[in-house]
Amino acid sequence: MFISKLLASVWLLFAVIGYIVYSIFDRGDGTFYDLHAADMNFTSSMLAHIIAALSIYMGARLFAFVFVRPIKTPLQLLREDNLNISDLFLQNTTISATLVCTISNLLAYGWDSLIYRTYYIPDANAFLILAQLFGVLTTLLAAILACRSSSKSMLISFVCFSIAIILIFAKGSRYAVIAFMIFQLLPSVVRDDSSNGIRVAVKIIFTICVSFFLLHASLFFRSDSQYGLVPYITKLPDAFDSISDMDYKSLWDSFLNITFSVPVTEVTIQNGSHDLESLLISISPFSGDSVGWYEIAQSRRISEEIPFSALGELYGYNPLALILYFLCVGASFSIVEYELTHSHPSIRGFLVLFSFGFCLLFGLFVLQYNLRASTRMIYYLGFVLATSRIYTQFLVARQFK
Repeated sequence: MFISKLLASVWLLFAVIGYIVYSIFDRGDGTFYDLHAADMNFTSSMLAHIIAALSIYMGARLFAFVFVRPIKTPLQLLREDNLNISDLFLQNTTISATLVCTISNLLAYGWDSLIYRTYYIPDANAFLILAQLFGVLTTLLAAILACRSSSKSMLISFVCFSIAIILIFAKGSRYAVIAFMIFQLLPSVVRDDSSNGIRVAVKIIFTICVSFFLLHASLFFRSDSQYGLVPYITKLPDAFDSISDMDYKSLWDSFLNITFSVPVTEVTIQNGSHDLESLLISISPFSGDSVGWYEIAQSRRISEEIPFSALGELYGYNPLALILYFLCVGASFSIVEYELTHSHPSIRGFLVLFSFGFCLLFGLFVLQYNLRASTRMIYYLGFVLATSRIYTQFLVARQFK
């Protein structure tokens, strides 16, 4: 239940803060952040966040009530199994993930477009989500590798993280914030540095400051018609100047973006097209080409830079669909934690990292990305766990031969 409770708590926090902030600073003319809705009082959005949080929690509780099994939290498992992974294996896995991250970004954008382009994001393709996923997974692996004492491990960790953050930065993605926070804070969590309070506090403050600048910069870059690594690097001083000059509007807009799911969900509910066919395509496990996703992908966006939110799509179709969806997700996450607890020790550490990465992305996607992107995280996670179950059964069978 750890994952479901964590996501439910974050969603409720975002809902309350976002509702208060956006309601107070609503312009009163039905627009906000150039989003147009018939009614911008954010009540429907608030309800969608609350229903999703309660449903995912109840789904996890129902599974725990019906199927009573010993379950450890991912954090407990990570602390127990971190030292059971050899340095060489962790190094090779981190390098492999970095290669996949690099290749998927090149296939999604192309080398030239990562360096310079005149559009924000390319047309929808299968490699976009893969690039985001392995960006986060590479960061998680690099962060765990940074816990090791050998200089080689620390060097590989730094190089792999640098490649991942540069690729994320070249896309102008806010995931640079997530990547930096993971790399800075996860090693302290794994090592349990709580006894060194002052050092941890300084590290947290530093991480928050740099993360806010990365968030501000990613939004600042979108105001121009030139995108890519080179334009973003040249505009970094301007982004820093807007902070040092105390451009309050720009800073306030960056702060509001943290809870941007509130207006995005409201606009998705009010203005989105909600039909059964689009819903079924969005939750289908089959490829986008086979179910016609790419024919409707552009219609599942508010603008080029802002996709529909999964919460808004589900609530807009029917609140009951929202409840059923997150009841199933909550139960699924409890199954995930059970599988992690009973997975083979030789792969448990990596399995925890991959699973936590998928769940983290899902928790973010449902707030500010469309339903199909969010649901794909569940299917990917299911594939990883099914593979690990087969591998565990194989090892057990071989042991008793």
